[in-house]
Amino acid sequence: MYQTLRSTERLASLFLIAAIFISTGSFPTILLDFAGYARFLIVAGVFLILLSLSMMGYAIYTLNKIMGSEIRVGGDIGFEGEELEVSYSICSRSLYPLLFIELMLRYPDHLRLVRGSGRALIAIPPRGCVVYRAWFEGRVGRHIIGPLRAVVRDPLGLFRSDEIEIGGLAELRVFPRYVATSYRKSRALSRAIGIMRSRVAGGGAEFLSVREYREGDEPRRVVWRHTARWGKLIVKETEKEVSAGIVYIVPIDERAFKGPYRETPFEISSRIIATLARISSHRGDRIALIAFGKGLLDIVTPARGVEGYRGVVSALSRIEFTREREQPGEEDYLKLLKSIARHIGGGSIVLLFLYPAMDPKHASRLAEIVSKLVATSGGSIYAVIPTPDAETLSKKDLASKLETLNMIRGSHEITRSLLKRGISATPVSHRNISKLATMIELSTV
Repeated sequence: MYQTLRSTERLASLFLIAAIFISTGSFPTILLDFAGYARFLIVAGVFLILLSLSMMGYAIYTLNKIMGSEIRVGGDIGFEGEELEVSYSICSRSLYPLLFIELMLRYPDHLRLVRGSGRALIAIPPRGCVVYRAWFEGRVGRHIIGPLRAVVRDPLGLFRSDEIEIGGLAELRVFPRYVATSYRKSRALSRAIGIMRSRVAGGGAEFLSVREYREGDEPRRVVWRHTARWGKLIVKETEKEVSAGIVYIVPIDERAFKGPYRETPFEISSRIIATLARISSHRGDRIALIAFGKGLLDIVTPARGVEGYRGVVSALSRIEFTREREQPGEEDYLKLLKSIARHIGGGSIVLLFLYPAMDPKHASRLAEIVSKLVATSGGSIYAVIPTPDAETLSKKDLASKLETLNMIRGSHEITRSLLKRGISATPVSHRNISKLATMIELSTV
């Protein structure tokens, strides 16, 4: 334990003063003017030494108690753009107050601290608790905050401990927001041009209406109550399945998290997916998602309505936001292809997200392989390249402008490469999500 304490320059100064006092008091004849104060000087010097020892004892005591404190860690769950809280509750069983404890919170540089501070000086009352809080601006994904570290000092600053870890990791989970303007525009456009899906008679489980019996109708469909009332055979008609199966494929690597603040490819992709899933949830589409990366394969199995929407946005909030994730290897791509073959059926629409920073040749090869597999399963594919909105350039600083322009250029290069190979591709920003939604709608009519 003693090895975790270090003396400061103040202790050296205090020892120097104590040595002068004791030396002067011990040899009063050297300085005749201090002859009458010899005893006082010796007592003062000894007092300073004892004071320093007591400060060391207090620092050791505080260090022991703070390391034995009960620490409770809390992290918020919310939507992007919100202020999300991380809290550390520190409870001490000490009979004496613990003073001059300096706290330091480590957090990733891609998060903005909007309230609170990354450092704090606290005092814990006897058998009491102190709560340290910090608020961050939410960005889509899972964020690891911490650990919380502490440095213990004595009241005079003669001793300080090394940094010690007293609190573990906190987690923020942030859901993407759907783009409300694109959502409303897509719904309104679908109604205006008459492509909203309606109920269609055919094979299915949902009741649609009743009608007179026709040759070839199955006997089990006869409604005997209506037949007895109207004096002729009446059969029930069920609703044909007209909903689509939509599968989002999202690659996760370091390229997904590099870009302007809150406009990285992963964040733009998440908003696109959340908006389209919100639209699909009202149409009764089956919604699924496959997120893959180095050692990562997160599959949201197809579900309809609100359940499908929640499953997709929840999966996006589970993906750790980190710029240190390696690119997928051959084994990861093989797992992806196996999952595609397992979860994609006839009539499915696959949206493959490709990032602007990808090499166009690599992106095209990946899209070709996925496209062939999807076509074999009877589905169709669109390549979506998430792109920042060029209209916001004037509001950005120079570095963000350059990142945005590079992403836009890379997005168009990948799009041209895919179109040359006969693969449907389009760059999508938050302003033209409705265009993509309409393309999906028309492909299922």
